[in-house]
Amino acid sequence: MNRETAKIESLIEVADQVLAAQPSKPLDLYEKVILRHILAGHPLKTVKALAGNAIGCEQSTIERQIAPKLWQRLGAGVKAKNVRLFLEDEAAKLTLLPPPALGDLPQPPPEAPVAPPLLPKRILHNLPKQPYNKFIGRQTEVTRLLKLLSPNHAASLICITGLGGVGKTSLAIAAARRCLHASCAPEAPPDIPVFDLIIFTTAKQQYLTYSGLQNRRDPHQRDLVRQMLEMLDRNKLLETESSALSFEEQIALIYKVLAAHRTLLIVDNLEVVENKQDISDFLCDLPLSVKSIITTREGISGIPIRLSAMPEADGLSLVQYQASEMGISLRSEESKTLYQLTGGLPIAIDLAVGQLAWGYSMQEVQSRILQPTGHLAQYCFEAALQSIQDRPAYWLLLATALFPEPALRQALVAVAIPDLAGQTAEDAIVQLQTLSLVSQERDSAAGHSRYRIISLTCAYLLAELQTQPEFEQAARQRWVDWYLNFSKTYRAQDPAGWQGQFEGLDQEWENLQAVADSCMEQKDYAAMLQLWQNLKPYFYMVGRGAGCIRYWHIGLAWANWLIEAATERQDWQTAGTVMFFRAWVLVEAGNPNSLAEAGALLERAWTLREHQDLKEQANLARQIGSVQIMQQAFTQAQVWLSQSEAILAQADLDDRKRLECLSHTRYYQGWGYLEAGDLEAAKPYFEAAHEYAQSLGLERLAQIIENSLADIAIAEGELDRAADWLSRGLQIAEANADYRRVALIQHSLAKLAQAQADFTAKQQYATTALKLFEQLGMSLEAERVRALMQLNAAAPVPLKRVQLAAESA
Repeated sequence: MNRETAKIESLIEVADQVLAAQPSKPLDLYEKVILRHILAGHPLKTVKALAGNAIGCEQSTIERQIAPKLWQRLGAGVKAKNVRLFLEDEAAKLTLLPPPALGDLPQPPPEAPVAPPLLPKRILHNLPKQPYNKFIGRQTEVTRLLKLLSPNHAASLICITGLGGVGKTSLAIAAARRCLHASCAPEAPPDIPVFDLIIFTTAKQQYLTYSGLQNRRDPHQRDLVRQMLEMLDRNKLLETESSALSFEEQIALIYKVLAAHRTLLIVDNLEVVENKQDISDFLCDLPLSVKSIITTREGISGIPIRLSAMPEADGLSLVQYQASEMGISLRSEESKTLYQLTGGLPIAIDLAVGQLAWGYSMQEVQSRILQPTGHLAQYCFEAALQSIQDRPAYWLLLATALFPEPALRQALVAVAIPDLAGQTAEDAIVQLQTLSLVSQERDSAAGHSRYRIISLTCAYLLAELQTQPEFEQAARQRWVDWYLNFSKTYRAQDPAGWQGQFEGLDQEWENLQAVADSCMEQKDYAAMLQLWQNLKPYFYMVGRGAGCIRYWHIGLAWANWLIEAATERQDWQTAGTVMFFRAWVLVEAGNPNSLAEAGALLERAWTLREHQDLKEQANLARQIGSVQIMQQAFTQAQVWLSQSEAILAQADLDDRKRLECLSHTRYYQGWGYLEAGDLEAAKPYFEAAHEYAQSLGLERLAQIIENSLADIAIAEGELDRAADWLSRGLQIAEANADYRRVALIQHSLAKLAQAQADFTAKQQYATTALKLFEQLGMSLEAERVRALMQLNAAAPVPLKRVQLAAESA
């Protein structure tokens, strides 16, 4: 230590003594560094540059906060320009004072030494800024990535894969920045890994902006090894000039440096590097001190983190955040529209919100985002599609565009390449997953795998399909044939039973509907008729579920198309059968205004009855009678029901089928008298129908009839008997998710509670029934429940009720 340095250090000790004589804390490390440079004659504005890493704050903070407070603590009038003179005067004063005798001063208790505050560490890195001011979503992926980066985890290479624009680079930078902050902190958080060196390299060639694709300016960005060498050289970590070395010698030099530091290495967009194999080998041989993150559209070795489109909650948050950043306001429904439009792809969300901010209308943004030849599609899909052109994976990918909902593996292969060998198909599907073009959904219970694409991918593939007209035509025909064969297994199911026999149809319904739409658009009458015949029992059954209204609309549309097509072809048998079905849907939908249309359809079908067998004629007469009951034409209804019974007697049916049809007719006859208010006449018909249903094992029909018998029992004062029937019926209906039955039984339970003068229970049952009736679209029943809820305590229980009976296929 030279003389001047020793003098400066002694003056700093004087400053500490000055502060010790005041109620003030001693100099901290920041203040000592500042004071040391000022005493050395350096201007205050250069302290940050001279002090280097010893000062972990900005120059403005030094000049405006730390230094002024220091001068104020030392004494009035002390400034940077006179602090040396002040401290020299204080030093002189201290030397003139005689040392106090030991006994003159009280001896304070010894104090524990004050530990100097820890300074931020300097970490060498070249991380780019985060693409967004705030990282939204992906918290599960960030947590997993940080866990893999931990020194306690054996993973050395992590591969983030996904479509272009899905957020691979953003995820890598977000995790790396957390590691950087933890590494710089004096005391690192225990759950975030720390590094001495963080290197970011990228082979990205293009960026997608609001004005289109932009090429990177630096042509050398593709040489990842050169990027690493430049970063290490810039930070003076290389001991030799790397440019004169061979590639192998450069690699060895990098290994030597990285082995001496805990290093996080990020290689961005690996799929486009020219020397990909060399880089892959380089990554696999890195020292144990290095953790590597690779972002690529093509999976390689290492532990994979596959990114798909953002889930709805995160996607909506990103939409709202980006809108706020762009200075625009979006309603919640607009945000949802944008999320659905973009399929949750972050780059598409950013592009869509940006276009709105520049003044484009929502309609124009939708058109631009879904444009299959636009910059977005090119950026996200073009390179991946070119890599599999004319290979099995290419045809499988094109076939996925035909499925609006995730495609079953067997369906996808059968539609794309039906004779593709099993292992070849498996390899092709894995390749599509590796390229992140499809995502797999496993149904462990059913033992199936399904494959999904996002909406943007679908729009691009539909355009690509048009460039392959021969394949598209053949694939669409195989698609229709596969679903006709798939749905054939449901054709013979009993619509009067419970829904368990139709398992598997719900998951495929959107795909089946797409097939139907295609058949109608192509005027493929034979295929459409077969599909409707296969699914007709399902339409009868789903009327009991919470989503029945949606199915009613679909059933009505299909039936309307088939009636017109059958009439045009003079296929009178089909026309009459579909008219019967459409009328049944109109009745079940519960809209009173539809009864007239249903009656007209049934009358048209009656004029075509000679094209039907006697059993169908009996069913038709019975359905006409049921509509007339709902229209309160009770006498005429009984005439039609009697005619149905007479036709049934002439039909050549076995005993079981005859009794099954007769049980339905007896039920409707009893229902007609019940609606007319004649309980005495209704009861024997219900009892006969109940006996037939029980003898045939028709459990659901027996439950329907018991509900009507319970209503009669309530009116007759046999409340215990009614309670037994209704309690048992409710338990069975709920177990089978038959919400129509649940609603009707809840209505009857409300009437039972009214008769028992339990008005609290009545309101509870009635409220539940009303909610279900409204959800199921049963407006007539909803009105009757509302009327029941308005009854006072003394009012009698109403007898009339609409009971939609068991369906006839």
